[in-house]
Amino acid sequence: MKEWKTKLLLLLYCLGASLAINLSAHSREVLDSAAATFTVKCEISSLTAEVTTVVWKLGGTSLTDDSFYTPDVGAASYNSGDGTDGTQTTTLEVAGSDTIRSTMQFTCVVTDPADSTGATTKEEYPDLKFYTITPHDRSITTGVKQTISCDIAGLENRAEVKWIDHNGDDVPTDDTSNYIVDDGTATFLNGAQTPKLTIKTTILSTLSSATTYKCSVTSRYYPGSPVYEKSVVVTPIVVTAGNKEVLRGKDAVEISCKVTGLTAALQTVKWQKSDGTD
Repeated sequence: MKEWKTKLLLLLYCLGASLAINLSAHSREVLDSAAATFTVKCEISSLTAEVTTVVWKLGGTSLTDDSFYTPDVGAASYNSGDGTDGTQTTTLEVAGSDTIRSTMQFTCVVTDPADSTGATTKEEYPDLKFYTITPHDRSITTGVKQTISCDIAGLENRAEVKWIDHNGDDVPTDDTSNYIVDDGTATFLNGAQTPKLTIKTTILSTLSSATTYKCSVTSRYYPGSPVYEKSVVVTPIVVTAGNKEVLRGKDAVEISCKVTGLTAALQTVKWQKSDGTD
């Protein structure tokens, strides 16, 4: 079996035929950050020999190993050692940024090792797309249910979203006694998605201090894209009365109350008498 495969390959070479390689791009949709590093890649298959020449480009400019980009030709792997069973993965690492960036489309140019002249190349075009997640911390009262949210923008398609509670556990979508989970997919529009989590009083009544929930987001547009989590902090509002004991008949007395657990300044405050009137 091995002998006739070898003869067939030699015959094809003698006839000047090139065994075409297959190339597939693996793009990513990510949350940009200067602290992050992203990887796009091209999978090469149907190889008869290891690929030694790969050029990565952005907008027609060849990329070299520097502080922003790290190209790697990859190493070949063969399933059976002969024939066209070879596979290889070439990658490009891209440095993250805190500056808003638009989609980056890269070009992966692979030279077919079956062509000894180096003239046969194949190209693919992996993308690096960016989106944002904006969490909204909230000051809350614990007597009525409260809703928290995060805004996602710049998506190509609806993202997979789940909420993680203050114990680090996924919030079950069917736990209607404690939560109402809305992943925001129903209202997805123009790349924007707003997941919401309504926390019911059964949970709120157990909170006495700032508590962190997490909004977990995964791109569905490009499988294999990273998972990102953003914290949403809920802080119970506590009002402490500044009681005073004063001398009867004094003309004016200043009383106060202290409000803690605020994430923003109070917009309105109303005082009421003991009979409920303003």
